[in-house]
Amino acid sequence: MHSNSVLFGLSAVANLASATATVRTLYQGNGSTTWVENLRVRSNGNVLATQIGPPANLLSFDPSQEDPEAVLISTFPSILGLSGITEVSHDVFYITGANTTGSNISDPPKNATKVWKVDFNQGDGNNPAIELIAEPVLPLVTDFNGLTTFNETIILASATFQDTVVAMNVDTGDYWTAFEDSLMSSINGIKAAADGYLYWTGSSGLARAPLYDNLTLGTAELIYDGSYDDFAISYNGFALAQNGTRYAYMASNEDTIQQLVFNDVTGNVSSASDVAGTTNATEWGKSTGCDFGRTTWQKNKVYCTTGGVLTTGSTVGGQVFEITVY
Repeated sequence: MHSNSVLFGLSAVANLASATATVRTLYQGNGSTTWVENLRVRSNGNVLATQIGPPANLLSFDPSQEDPEAVLISTFPSILGLSGITEVSHDVFYITGANTTGSNISDPPKNATKVWKVDFNQGDGNNPAIELIAEPVLPLVTDFNGLTTFNETIILASATFQDTVVAMNVDTGDYWTAFEDSLMSSINGIKAAADGYLYWTGSSGLARAPLYDNLTLGTAELIYDGSYDDFAISYNGFALAQNGTRYAYMASNEDTIQQLVFNDVTGNVSSASDVAGTTNATEWGKSTGCDFGRTTWQKNKVYCTTGGVLTTGSTVGGQVFEITVY
């Protein structure tokens, strides 16, 4: 496929040097057969993306190429769709999936969730070592949605249908309910950030709570009201290298990617604006995930995925976009 570049206008946001963002298409799926659910950027800059199928694919893209090709890392035939992905150490990822498809996503089949380890330090190039480590079941889990890393032994998963966060020991495969809170209703995206907070999205919007070393949470608070899927938090809190202002990039449940700017004193959201989406594009599917670029040349880039479903009800296929914020 061929990549496209489109310029989008930004609303006025504090400390941005320019009012434009460039959006490039890295991947465009085929019709209703593809739904790209989530992504993580590797330390080498390549984008790993999970796909809700069938088939349940883990894909890789090299954004340094002018026209990136989708590289199939692996297909997972025991399930129908992949969802969350997190990195626990250098090039060691965990992914989760179940028998979830675009047609049953509101009521997926029960007791089908699986979690795999994907280790690029083992194997060869785009053929990492892949190991099934757990198969969580009811009553604790209907379906894992997002994943985040607590430490190299424990990952956290949003259990959307249970309104909880589940912890999993990746060495043993053991799992348990770690957190419950009224603000976790329909919990979706989840991130353990470098600023010491656990952030998540749910039916109320974007919430957070202090996350302590003993795997306990402080008092939760709603910091922004909105309808969101997954989101991106930069690797050093919210700080982008250009100006030190704190940001989050949110995959809206509408067809947009939204930028939130945080007050450095209170930690609350001071402004919000759409950086990309159907306001300026005719074919931008439902946004599903975001992540920051990690290499030197990716300092001002955000990558996002879509489910390929337009607000009109038609489908264009799942997508992967690169947003360059100036």
